[in-house]
Amino acid sequence: RQVVAIDLDRRNIEFAAKKAGRRPVTFLQGNVEALAGPDSPRMLSPASLGDSRGFQVILSSNVFEHLVDVGAALDGVEQNLTPGGDFLLAVPPIIGPDSLRANEAIRYHRTNLETAEWNRRLQARFSEIRCFLHQPPESSAPDFGSPVPSTLKAKDFRFIEAAAEEYYRQPSLTAIFACTTAR
Repeated sequence: RQVVAIDLDRRNIEFAAKKAGRRPVTFLQGNVEALAGPDSPRMLSPASLGDSRGFQVILSSNVFEHLVDVGAALDGVEQNLTPGGDFLLAVPPIIGPDSLRANEAIRYHRTNLETAEWNRRLQARFSEIRCFLHQPPESSAPDFGSPVPSTLKAKDFRFIEAAAEEYYRQPSLTAIFACTTAR
C-alpha cells in the first residue's frame, strides 16, 4: 500500500512533504482535472506508481470547490478507483443564498454547488453515497478568524452520518460525502 498526494502548486507539495516527515508518501505535482482519459499524465496513473489496479481510496478535502471542471475531476476519480473503491469528498456546506454568497466571495472558489447538487452529481456516478455532518465540539466552536492557534484537536470534532437533507437542517462545518464504486 502506498499514499499518493497530488497538488497543482509546487509550494503546497513542499509544505506537505515537510509535514509528512518520514512517512511513506509520494508527492506529485498535477492537475486533478486532468486525471481521466487517454491523455492523462502518466505520472498520475496508478500503473505508473506500480499498481495497475487503481486506488482503493481517494480523498479530496476542500479541493473541488476550487476547480473549474468538476466533471473532469470526477471522471478521473472514477477511472482511478478500484472496483468497490471509496471516494471521500469534503466541500463547503452551501445550503442557500447566504452560504452561496459567502463562498462566491472567496476568490479561489470556482465551483460553488449546494450540497443537494453535490449529492445529485455523486449519485449519478457511485453505487452508494453516505453523508456526514462535520460538527464542532459542543463545548466550544472554532474561531477561524482568530490569529491565535486553536487548542482543538481532531478528536474533539463529531462526524455524524445523516441523510443529505440534514445539511439544510443542522449546521455542519463541512459537507462530507463517502462514495463507493460498484464492485
